Parts: sequence; C-alpha cells; structure tokens
Amino acid sequence: MKLRTALLFLALAATPATAESVDGRRITIIDGDTIALPAASPGARQERVRLLDIDTPETWQSRCEDELAVGLIAKQRLRELLARPVTVERHGQDRYRRTLARLYVGGREVGAVLLSEELAVRWRPGRDAWEQRLAHWCPRGAR
Repeated sequence: MKLRTALLFLALAATPATAESVDGRRITIIDGDTIALPAASPGARQERVRLLDIDTPETWQSRCEDELAVGLIAKQRLRELLARPVTVERHGQDRYRRTLARLYVGGREVGAVLLSEELAVRWRPGRDAWEQRLAHWCPRGAR
C-alpha cells in the first residue's frame, strides 16, 4: 500500500501544471485568496480560482470585526497586485471544484507577497488548523 501511495504521489508530482497569461484587469476579485478568471468564450462561465497554499481573512461571513478589516485590506492588495498581466499556474481543484493555482505577476508569486505582508497565512487542512487561523484573525474571539 505504501508503494502504491508513493507511486501515485510521484505521478502527480511529475504532472506538469498548466499555465496561461491573463490580463489582470479582467480578473474579478472575490476575496483575498479567491478570484474569477474571465470566461473563455461567450456564454461560458467564469473560472473560480483559489490561491494555492494560503488563506486570507474572510470578507463574506467574517467571524469578527478584525477579520473583516484585514480581509478587506487583503482583497484590495490582491486587486493592486493583479492590475498587470498575470500568469496562472493551475494545480488541480479543491473540494468546491475551484481551480487551485499559483498566480505570478512580474516574476513574483502573489501568495508569497500576501504572506510576506502578513495579509495571509499558510493554509493547512483540518479542524485544528482552521481553529488556529480563526484565533489568528480574531484574537479577541469570534463575535
């Protein structure tokens, strides 16, 4: 079983990510870590994209005023960062069927910029990680 898991991991790691360039001015900013890419053709739906490996505070259904305030700053900063040509490097989908991707602008990875500016934290799965993120964004407790 371990060998099968290791082989699956190697096969996935060897799968190249797909990348494309998009005019950042045509991107819809949903949240500090989620965007919508323009529809590929008339009548098609926008592609929802979640930035890989980061989490920003919620602006929709935020759990405290602190989270909302920082979430709005993160959303605005993402808008500023994406006001140029953006390279989208896809890495599969999440459980909500959003594309997981890294975004690059001017050679810089956007998620890394948000992390360095303390507008995002590293995303980790699980309830404990979720509670740690909540405590980080809402240090005085959720309201």
